[in-house]
Amino acid sequence: MKTINELIAERVANTALRRRIACEDNILAVYAAHPKLASIDNDLLEIRKSKLIAAVDHDDKPVPALEVREKELFAERQSYIKDNNIDPDFEEEKHKCASCKDTGYSVTKNGKRIVCPSCMSDLLEEAYEQAGMGDYSSYALKAFSFDYTGDAKARKAKFDAVKALFEDEDRKGVAVYSDRSQSGKTYLTIVAVKYAIIEAKSAYYAKAEQFEDMSYEKLEALKSYSFVAIDDYSAESTYSRKVASSLNSLLEARCANGLPTLIVSTSPYEDLVAGSDARISGKLIKAEKI
Repeated sequence: MKTINELIAERVANTALRRRIACEDNILAVYAAHPKLASIDNDLLEIRKSKLIAAVDHDDKPVPALEVREKELFAERQSYIKDNNIDPDFEEEKHKCASCKDTGYSVTKNGKRIVCPSCMSDLLEEAYEQAGMGDYSSYALKAFSFDYTGDAKARKAKFDAVKALFEDEDRKGVAVYSDRSQSGKTYLTIVAVKYAIIEAKSAYYAKAEQFEDMSYEKLEALKSYSFVAIDDYSAESTYSRKVASSLNSLLEARCANGLPTLIVSTSPYEDLVAGSDARISGKLIKAEKI
């Protein structure tokens, strides 16, 4: 299970290596085609070595002559490069992506950092799968509509409230999103989690039943994620000792660290508080209602 930032870090490291290799190959190719340029650069290198040795030996006598010769060679180099239509930056590493300069991140007009859409779109799809949404590839952001329930204004308000959980630093702790069946809660929640990932946050989507057999390693990792959404939650789901214990451990750690967790359910908020395992009920009492 890797976050979008971990995936980007791997890609960036690989890109940097390939960029360096490409640069070295380009330098060798230019020198092979222009041996005179290679000779000039070798002479410049020797002069700079001599200047360094003079500085170490505190011997200033040869420096003036070396500097004169260095300027002559540099002027000759510039002229040769221009006359032979050689890229003056042939020794520089070239970025693969002009949008993000190979960092993996771009900045929107309003200053928000996001995953670069130009070169990291494939990693976003992988990140969605790693974040528990492998079965929801059809839940695309472009296809998401606020008109699904017929009340676009109310649905947008809910969506904005969910997004605010991971965009507003002051929004912490547990939030409960309760609505009737077939109201589009799952679609809205998944789109919100995907938005969080696009904004370079570690986010995860899970159904309550998955905590029955969730590994210790995954549970521990989720305790520090920027945003976690738990769908299909019900008071009955906490009747399972393993589910109740895992959820309590997760919520306790996330609340202590001020990290937002969204609970999604078809049950009314009051029923969730009254019927859930006592340890979880105590946390739901303080939850924000969406």
